[in-house]
Amino acid sequence: MSYFYISDTHFDHGNCIKFDGEENLFPTVEDKNETIISNWNKAVKPNDTVFILGDMVWGRSSNWEKFLPRLTGKKVLIKGNHDKIDDTNSKFFTNIVEYLEVSDCGCKVIMCHYPILFYRQNYKINNYMLYGHVHNTHEYYEMLEYIKQIKLNCDADNKNKGQIINVGSMMPYVNHTPQRLETFIKENQRINDEVTRKILRERRERTRP
Repeated sequence: MSYFYISDTHFDHGNCIKFDGEENLFPTVEDKNETIISNWNKAVKPNDTVFILGDMVWGRSSNWEKFLPRLTGKKVLIKGNHDKIDDTNSKFFTNIVEYLEVSDCGCKVIMCHYPILFYRQNYKINNYMLYGHVHNTHEYYEMLEYIKQIKLNCDADNKNKGQIINVGSMMPYVNHTPQRLETFIKENQRINDEVTRKILRERRERTRP
């Protein structure tokens, strides 16, 4: 059994295709729906658990019945601002919460639909904050700047702060497919590498005559 993570699939939400700049990738919302379902079922096995970090399906609760039965695995929903939950669709989930912490591969995983910059025990090396809500737009790059600044300002005792990763379906490293934690750890390392290059560049500039 493995854990997988994804957010903001926005099934049946046609406006999200334009919002995410994916018109060339998905000519219609049906194309997007079927791509996510196909990718999901190739990655996830029946005994796996998928944590969905909100904004799963657009529209009324009865709309969820078109998609949830077709998706493999056990499902836990961390509610987002677009999720309309009642007895019609709650039956598809083993748990529905606003915030959740789990252990995965020796790491603590903190989950919320909304990003938390200063999450609990954010100084520990194996703690990761996973979030959604922020799409691959200018807001995401603003978020990255906040994260990079946290990392830049860390002292030696708190060098692991800022392990905050967007698990939105539209992110390139997610590719509309539920992903294991290792995918997001690699993305965190990419951000760390960017910060390191920035620090070295600034040091070189300060030492120039």
